[in-house]
Amino acid sequence: MMTAFEIFTKLTMLCFPLKYGHDRLRKYLARVPVNVNSLCLAKLRGYPIKMHYNPRTYMGWALFYRGIYEEMQVKTCYDFLEEGMTFIDIGANYGLYSLIAAEKIGEHGGVIAFEPQSKLVPIIEKNASENNLTNITVVHSAVGDGKKTLTLFHPATNNDGQATLALGNNEKAFDKEEVPVDRLANLLKYQNVEHIQGMKMDVEGAEFTILLNAEPFFRNAEPHFLFIECIEGHLKRFGHSCQDVFTFLQDHGYRLASCYRGRWVSFTNFAEFKENANSSSDVVAVHPSTDVWKKANRLFQSPVYK
Repeated sequence: MMTAFEIFTKLTMLCFPLKYGHDRLRKYLARVPVNVNSLCLAKLRGYPIKMHYNPRTYMGWALFYRGIYEEMQVKTCYDFLEEGMTFIDIGANYGLYSLIAAEKIGEHGGVIAFEPQSKLVPIIEKNASENNLTNITVVHSAVGDGKKTLTLFHPATNNDGQATLALGNNEKAFDKEEVPVDRLANLLKYQNVEHIQGMKMDVEGAEFTILLNAEPFFRNAEPHFLFIECIEGHLKRFGHSCQDVFTFLQDHGYRLASCYRGRWVSFTNFAEFKENANSSSDVVAVHPSTDVWKKANRLFQSPVYK
């Protein structure tokens, strides 16, 4: 049975009339009740999808009290997807993006979810089965600069999404495991995939490493759109920067926008990005030569995405 404070937290998260700001409210609201199981099943708010998740993680708190996580980013990704597309999810975690993509693109499309954490792979597979989604392929691998085995570090006990292949200065790992790594082109070749239309990438600093080593793939078959987490401190773990990511994408013709206070704000360089990146570091990149641009161009014409 929930306490009055927990009920208040749930009502606040469900009814608060903002597309953003729920993370800021977190410190003032209740934690997940102690009697809740370590693996919950939630109906995703706004989507015909159910998802198993750990409620005691950073993402899990939002799923428990609101039923969705990264609400605006997920909605934009869902809007961009079309039936029959191929979508890849690099750093899939519990499979949030993979699930909504698989539902949208249908049986003639396909989703490949890359996740190096061994404990999360069976949960993604369970989530696919729970929703009768047979078009998701889960690959237990990190994506990087070559075929090898590396150490995956867990710098937080309550946030599966912070697992990384490199620790920064003064960062410590509470746990670690050895995981397989390979280049994106190789991993896609193993799945007989030559073209992808959409991509989501959240890999705690290895984003530019993946892009750089996928450059030949981008030359031959650029994805129509990408959602990428860009955190300067995380990219520095690998000797890279947000500007490296932005330059790569712009050199390949993409237009960029960052997620800020419930809207997408276009930018052209790191200075402009930083002006609007203090509440979120998520970036969307869309190629103007693709059909997705017809949906996305209003995102870049107006400072507010509705």
